[in-house]
Order: sequence, then structure tokens, then C-alpha cells
Amino acid sequence: MSEEDIATRRAEFEQNGGDGFQERMFSGVVVRLLEDKLGVVSEMEVRRAVMAAALTAVAEAANLTVDELQTQLAEGQTMAAVLEANGGDVAALQAKLVAIFGDLPDAAELDLAQSVNEWLGLEE
Repeated sequence: MSEEDIATRRAEFEQNGGDGFQERMFSGVVVRLLEDKLGVVSEMEVRRAVMAAALTAVAEAANLTVDELQTQLAEGQTMAAVLEANGGDVAALQAKLVAIFGDLPDAAELDLAQSVNEWLGLEE
């Protein structure tokens, strides 16, 4: 995006009053505060917790820290490749990840084994 495009969008944003941006942000803050006060966990928080648990499971199976795993993933390796390179048991991890992915809010609508395989970067 060019500097001119950015300036144009910024001007449109300011002219339109942010298209309700502040109101949406304020509403989001209020919702989060109410969720915290009522002890309600949002779907996004559940997804984050599931992904954190899954990353931890992969790291542990590969005898790595989560940071070491993320470094190797940032270098372009798949989770399955990292796991195999570090002597991890792919089949055991798949079963563990299916159980972890079962906590996703939309788990009933997913083929969990396929989702795990795609997430690990395994070929069909």
C-alpha cells in the first residue's frame, strides 16, 4: 500500500468518524470486562488455550521448549518435520492432539484427525 493510499484511508477514516470504530472498541472492552466479572470465557480465549496446549504438546513430544519449536517453525519447517527430526512419536502425538482439539468450540463440526494432520503439516 502506497503512502498516498494510506493517507487517503486515514482521511476517510477521520471524515467518517472512524465508522464507529471507537464505539466498537468501547463495546468490546465492556464485553470483556463483563465476561471477566461473570467468569465467562470467550470462544477466542478457549481457542487460544487449545492452541497453547497443542503447541506445548508438540514441543514436549519433540523435547523442545515452545520457543525452540516456534523458532524452527519460523524457519519454515512443519511441526511434523520438527517432531520427526527430534525423535518424537508422531502417532502418539496425533492421538494427544485429537483430545486437545476436542476442546475447540466447534469440535463437533470438525474431523479432528484431519484437522490435527493439517495442523502438523502431514501429507494426506
